[in-house]
Amino acid sequence: MKKLKNVLKSHKALCFFDLEGSQYSHECIAIGAVLATFNKAGQLIKVKPPFKVYVKPKNKIGKYVEQLTGITEDLIEKEGISFSEAIEKFFVYIGKYEKNTLFISYGNHDMTILGQTIAYNLDAPLNKCSIIQKNYLDFQSIFNEYVKDDNNNVLSLIHACELFEVEIEEEITPHDPASDAILLSRLYQAFLTRKDILFTRYVKVLSSLNNLPVPIQNVVNDLYEGQNVDQAKYYQYIEEAIKDI
Repeated sequence: MKKLKNVLKSHKALCFFDLEGSQYSHECIAIGAVLATFNKAGQLIKVKPPFKVYVKPKNKIGKYVEQLTGITEDLIEKEGISFSEAIEKFFVYIGKYEKNTLFISYGNHDMTILGQTIAYNLDAPLNKCSIIQKNYLDFQSIFNEYVKDDNNNVLSLIHACELFEVEIEEEITPHDPASDAILLSRLYQAFLTRKDILFTRYVKVLSSLNNLPVPIQNVVNDLYEGQNVDQAKYYQYIEEAIKDI
């Protein structure tokens, strides 16, 4: 996949990460990550054990987020550290790949959380935060070009994993940042290796595109339904499209 390979070629490691954010101020309250090396085909080789740290926000977490993530004010009080400390620990985890890592999340909301948290923390390590921002990939944006749900909508991470038959153990907890980072790394790998599933879903996505010229859309629909389309049929669709102009 050329688009993905072009992004990967200037990096030596991939960091799949997830940030959990507070309800109203969208500050980071937890960081989860999985670091991996990859081969020339982009497939993962070595996957490091996951990283997780809780972060103390400047504002309240919010009841909805507490219920969704299980991250409470009490938990943050007991186990949370400052954002500056959390980023420093994060980069210790990344280690020697600090300047050669591509940071990957599922959806760009993580970058909104990062930006908001920097704004609330005057002591934020801007040099390290900048490394994340400059070497970032929203995997969902690539995935969404080829795979959507049956109603042509974006899939959540957990539903995307289920579709690609990704292993999900009982201890994997939705909205836990380390669990989400693990699932994202597995989805990435499945996206590259399960060409059978990718092919089937991409065919369906192509048949559902609504911005194609009408004659081409008709051809695509016929092919998706198993019909053969020759040049005469294609020209017929073009004539029908222009006859009322």
